[in-house]
Amino acid sequence: MAIAGLCGHRDGIAFIGAPPDGPASVWTLGPLGPLGPLGPLGPLGPLGPLQPLHDSSTTPTVAVAVRPRPPGALGRGDIAVGEAFSFVGRSGRRIHGLFYRPTLDGTVGPPGAAPPLLVQCHSGPTDSVGGGYNVVTQYFTSRGFAVAAVDYAGSTGYGRAYRCSLRGQWGVADSDDCVDAARHLAAVGRVDGSRMAIRGSSSGGLTALNALAGSDSFRAAVSWYGVTDLLGLASSTHDFEAHYLDGLVGPLPECRERYVARSPTARAAEIKGSVLLLQGLDDPVVPPAQTEALRDALVAQGRHCEVRFFEGEAHGFRRAETVRAALEDELGFYLRVLDLEGSS
Repeated sequence: MAIAGLCGHRDGIAFIGAPPDGPASVWTLGPLGPLGPLGPLGPLGPLGPLQPLHDSSTTPTVAVAVRPRPPGALGRGDIAVGEAFSFVGRSGRRIHGLFYRPTLDGTVGPPGAAPPLLVQCHSGPTDSVGGGYNVVTQYFTSRGFAVAAVDYAGSTGYGRAYRCSLRGQWGVADSDDCVDAARHLAAVGRVDGSRMAIRGSSSGGLTALNALAGSDSFRAAVSWYGVTDLLGLASSTHDFEAHYLDGLVGPLPECRERYVARSPTARAAEIKGSVLLLQGLDDPVVPPAQTEALRDALVAQGRHCEVRFFEGEAHGFRRAETVRAALEDELGFYLRVLDLEGSS
């Protein structure tokens, strides 16, 4: 389960928890008696307040308020659950991730055929993929794609050395790890190595675009409000992440050339595959001008680049209609550039 928003509540704790096979809910965790361990009491209803966990003078009972499944939601047989995988990459470091098989109840792929792959680059970049239910992952796995969510160098959850392996290496080690993950999954026969794409949002967009520039393993990359200009990010990022890039890339102005070399806009000539850019017009972290600059650089190199701007959206899409439109655009893009239109 992926856990966030942990806080104390009465004689226990409450948190937002997303199990692998269902959407996030509010959960409580309370003592099961003076000597007993803590145990989960289940998800609470979406509207009701947290209730007392138990009468401390008696043995507690577990009461779970079941959240109704909304119309049209995926059934249990439609949900792909992540399978942990790891391997040793070119760096000599073990790389970790979760692999999601294409899953839709009653549906099977062509005999002997491996599925197309989407590599998911988490944002952060020093975050992690988490094992909770992700509706975007399910959107693609229920439509015939395999998804690999990669915990590349710098990701949390694997110790200090792993976290520090991205120091000075953002734009290189992260992208290399994602390329290596795709190649590994193709080599062991879990995916179709000729139909692989990579996607990411925010910092994950930079990872995805640099992976497309740094290898010929992927035929396409999709970036949701992704970083394309590291110097621009250093000058426009919010106060909470001030000097964050000093550790990830290097201090300025001494490392200016490194910032330029790892910016997708400066690497347009190296990008061989197709690119889809999804961008909010009110984004203060990655201004639309950065997306326009990458588009212009790619077009000047004769590359295939599609762009869609969304009014009223900033850094992280908030409106349901925007997310839906962006996902539909992304799916259509994959069907075209991966030659899958006849199989949809």
